[in-house]
Amino acid sequence: MTRARLLPTTAVGIVVALAYVALASVSGAIDPLERRPLLDGLTPPPPYQWVSPPPALASSNRPAESADLSVPIQNGVSTVGVFVTPDGQATVLLQQGAIPLPPGATTATFRLHALAPPANAVLPQGIDVLGNVYRIDLVVGSNAPSTQIASPAQVALVYPAQAGPPKGHELLRSDDGTTFRSLGGNDNPVGLQVLATTATLGYFAVGSGATSAITTAAPPPSVAVSVSVLPSVAVVATPPPVATSSPPASTTPPLLPVALVGVPIALFVIFAVVEVLARRGRSRRL
Repeated sequence: MTRARLLPTTAVGIVVALAYVALASVSGAIDPLERRPLLDGLTPPPPYQWVSPPPALASSNRPAESADLSVPIQNGVSTVGVFVTPDGQATVLLQQGAIPLPPGATTATFRLHALAPPANAVLPQGIDVLGNVYRIDLVVGSNAPSTQIASPAQVALVYPAQAGPPKGHELLRSDDGTTFRSLGGNDNPVGLQVLATTATLGYFAVGSGATSAITTAAPPPSVAVSVSVLPSVAVVATPPPVATSSPPASTTPPLLPVALVGVPIALFVIFAVVEVLARRGRSRRL
């Protein structure tokens, strides 16, 4: 194969590689939190792990996992932390200084314990508990467990998939593990997870009901968290942003449509120029 014939093939390879980099850069610029390799596939969530599974799932169920996690303390103040059960079904995000610490405190433990829903649960009208209940509290030193925190926390619970028509989901909270009140929250039906903000720890569960029966509270500030499901504390998190008024609509064209139109045109022009140069080179050799 002559150099003239190699030129178009090499040029096409270079152009494709540049296009990949350009599209990856464009997608990352649109939302830095959504950067990921192109052509990623979608995988369904893993099977839900029940404390008390339905009879049909009892033989295949893996028991839900609990966690007692150490709280990082620096200069007498608890740091930002993301606390996750090993199975990833319960996650809590705490801001810096959220755990009240007495002077001289050097240790604190954050606890996420999975429980079966109580048979005598008192729930909002039209709402049922879906999945496990989680008792979330903390222990400072040798003190008794406490549910008090100095600043709001964000709690996210995974729930099992349901057959039948789609239903709405919300986060429920209880002081005694029996009487639950709604916190509203953001429902992610694709990831099967509900996220809500709470000012106090305690008992938490996912409530399920007809969409019309669920009154969703104002959504909590969004939090960018990348969590690895490990039996330890991940201390890298982004604090919730301060709410601001909506900015005026921009007159600048959206970046993605421009890139989707401009990149193919640019690739076509580059390929055409390379092909013309290659043909001229072959003509001169002849």
